[in-house]
Amino acid sequence: MSTSDCTRRDFLRAVGVATASLAVPGHARVDRRTERARPNFVIIFADDQGYQDVGCFGSPNIETPNLDRMAAEGMRFSDF
Repeated sequence: MSTSDCTRRDFLRAVGVATASLAVPGHARVDRRTERARPNFVIIFADDQGYQDVGCFGSPNIETPNLDRMAAEGMRFSDF
């Protein structure tokens, strides 16, 4: 029966190489995920703001041009 001499340094080197080889495929997978288009989702919290205080929901007095543009380009939730 043959035994091979494996020093602590050889063992740690082998474990390091194995760990590094396992990390490489996981890192490549992250790059593919970042290339996908992610949906934009914006939630606006405001204190003491009513439903019709925003122009896109019918406010005649308060001008909110940026919120109106975001609502026109996206989706509005109107049933609370």
